[in-house]
Amino acid sequence: MQVPSSATSQTKSPPLQLRGEYLISIAILAKGDIAETERTTREALEFLENTAEFFEILLLVSTTDYDRNREVFDRLFRLRNLRSLILREGTGEYRAAVVAATETIGDFAIIVSPTERNLIDLQKIFDIMTGSGASVRLRSPRRVALPARASARLLSLISGYEVDPQILRTAAFHRSHIGWIASRADREIALRFMPRSGGHSEDITTLDVDPDKDVRNGRSLLGRFGMAVEILANSPPSILRFLAMLSFFVSFCSVLFFIYAICLFVLGVALEPGWFTTSLAISGSTALTGLLFGAIATALYQILSRLQNNTGDEIIREMNNADFFTNFQRVNVETMSPD
Repeated sequence: MQVPSSATSQTKSPPLQLRGEYLISIAILAKGDIAETERTTREALEFLENTAEFFEILLLVSTTDYDRNREVFDRLFRLRNLRSLILREGTGEYRAAVVAATETIGDFAIIVSPTERNLIDLQKIFDIMTGSGASVRLRSPRRVALPARASARLLSLISGYEVDPQILRTAAFHRSHIGWIASRADREIALRFMPRSGGHSEDITTLDVDPDKDVRNGRSLLGRFGMAVEILANSPPSILRFLAMLSFFVSFCSVLFFIYAICLFVLGVALEPGWFTTSLAISGSTALTGLLFGAIATALYQILSRLQNNTGDEIIREMNNADFFTNFQRVNVETMSPD
């Protein structure tokens, strides 16, 4: 992660002119190597202290990771303007990213994955966000293998999202974009991959990372399979819509074959014994079955689209060390003396 090197987090009077018109949030998804998480958190704090007057760091950690590395996390929790959310065990990576985005309070929120620390240029992301007001997603310029591209296209067709294996987990969003994502039933996937319908694609700027850097987030075959399962598991309405379309298509083809068999019989075409009755039975039953499955999938799609909401039970504990107005003299607020 690239941060300004002219000052450290211990500097009381940064030489740079700090930006005070925005509140910037950086959310860090603590997962994997604890040393990487600690370095990412401290570098994020260094960047924010040298860039913005108002900021917060949101650290999300699972209960198991917290219990395993309690000493390190307790040390991090004492850092300036850091809030920590301890999530229940079993909260998936995509769901944790949504929690991070919705729990931030900044005008802009940067969601950071520590495993991509070497690829992230916070200053460049900050300049794009504040300059254009657009959300930013990061993309590796390295081409992926043909099977991965083909799988991504298939997932895009099934799920209804622009699935791209080159898109990184780390991304930055402005507040209105987060609000739009939070209002969707498919928010877990829509935060990572842009839906093909629904607009807002013009609000996204894609930033290619430095190709010379060590791409540590290169996914193994198992990792790519896990991503595919995550996409399919978090997009049941889209899958049900696809299944409904497929079922109705099968039913339509069966009806055509039913009509075709009747036409052959009426025209007196020589048929094998039993072919006519067998064709009618198979095509008729297939048409009814396809119609039935299509109706069921459509009904379930409508139900899930209305009921798939945020359960709100992911956060089991919060620790807050944020104080935006400590030693801040330009706030036009009168205070009352305790005397």
